[in-house]
Amino acid sequence: MLGRASGTALELERGLRTLRIGLPDPWLSSRHAVLQHEHQLWVLYDRGSKNGCFVRGAPVDSAALAQDDVIELGSSFMIFQSARDERSLAALEAAPAAERATLHEALHQTWIGLERAACSELPILIRGETGTGKEVTARRIHRASGRPGRFCAINCGAIAASVAESELFGYKRGAFSGASSDRPGLIRAAEGGTLFLDEVGDLSPELQVKLLRVLQEREVLPVGDTEPKRVDLRVIAASHRSLHELVERGQFREDLLARLGGYVVELPPLRERVVDIGILLRELAWKKLGSDASRLSFEREALRALYAHHWPHNVRELERALEVGLALRDGDEIGLRHLPRSLVAPAARSGALSGNDAAATPTAAIAAGVSPASLASDDDLRTLMTRLLIAHSGNISEVARQLGKDRVQIRRWCRRLQLDVRAHRDLER
Repeated sequence: MLGRASGTALELERGLRTLRIGLPDPWLSSRHAVLQHEHQLWVLYDRGSKNGCFVRGAPVDSAALAQDDVIELGSSFMIFQSARDERSLAALEAAPAAERATLHEALHQTWIGLERAACSELPILIRGETGTGKEVTARRIHRASGRPGRFCAINCGAIAASVAESELFGYKRGAFSGASSDRPGLIRAAEGGTLFLDEVGDLSPELQVKLLRVLQEREVLPVGDTEPKRVDLRVIAASHRSLHELVERGQFREDLLARLGGYVVELPPLRERVVDIGILLRELAWKKLGSDASRLSFEREALRALYAHHWPHNVRELERALEVGLALRDGDEIGLRHLPRSLVAPAARSGALSGNDAAATPTAAIAAGVSPASLASDDDLRTLMTRLLIAHSGNISEVARQLGKDRVQIRRWCRRLQLDVRAHRDLER
């Protein structure tokens, strides 16, 4: 049971069979909603609340919940998460809330592994889409390593080919026109510290050969010099592309990949860690506003847009959206009108469904963006079918109409997925 309370509270009721969750939200009813476990799924029911319940931006009387569904009760936003691993979940919950950097279970385990690897000499390869925080992760590894030297980041795709060798490896005075003094180069600048090679897959074949020698021999030969220079550094590489695929296409050296990939991690895209949007907004706001961030708030429509967006450019795009909101806000509150157009337009279309049209056809919103052809597994199909069966009280004809399928196909799916249609007809709403 979820409802209003004077402060955040958890209380067991009815012989340990019901957990009451209380939130200090004046827009919540005292008994606002209930979560029940039915037919291998968790189902949210509105318990006659004044301000209603929303799942993924749509008003619902009841809804079967899928992983990462966004729930709105009153002015509170929640993310539904079904625990997959009780031990890792317990470790995640043990961290103090103020220090919790992620609520994403797999990412939390990734960071635990990275903090352990940080104290070794293992080279680390970070994979992930553009904007997922590869450099932020590399800096975190450097801090955990305790190495006294600098963290030196090199964007391998941004170095001009004509000066790449001298920029990376340095040069001797007189090596070429304009070389008026010795220069150590970017690699030696990381002496005693960490060298971060961002987008390492963009290195030219010639530079790949020379970088391999640096990693093998731990020495650098500056341009115009005859004596190699010893270098002590820790290497972290990152790429948004698969280096293994580049190796197969002959665009990246297999022996260099073997040197860089001592410990490989994959950072999830933001769309797969929606649960962290609140934490990320807090961190980014404090980074930009300092202690004034505690006064910042978001209107409901703005938060709904932030949680509904697909985030193709990941955390970097979230940071830009916050920057726009901060620049255009009227006071301490960011509204939908203050966010970038890419977020506002889809939210406006979603908002149109939240009025009378949505009330007339609630399952249009429940099944929005989900079609049987796009589902990856029977578990996904079971979630969609259960949602529709609950919403239509087991009416096979209506479920078939919503999905554009024949009644016979719906009955086949129900038999295969072991869904009891009669149970949904008898279910108390």
